[in-house]
Amino acid sequence: MQIVKEISNDFQVNCAVGTNDYYFVGLENNRILIYSVHNHELVKTVMTRRPPISMAIVDKRLCVVGLRKHAFTVINFIHEFK
Repeated sequence: MQIVKEISNDFQVNCAVGTNDYYFVGLENNRILIYSVHNHELVKTVMTRRPPISMAIVDKRLCVVGLRKHAFTVINFIHEFK
């Protein structure tokens, strides 16, 4: 096993999840950073109303993100990025 890329930022990472094409990193500052698995470049930044605390991939196309205070959001990444 080897570290492919280390990315530093000013905020704590609360959660992360990945697929064959993307990985999603939820930060304490209400942002979700979406990176390409193939080149590790930032594809998109999504702002949320609350900090993300959990993530799950559903049906190979949806990233369901649990937010603080009994809320969630859904990112359809196949539709968004293709």
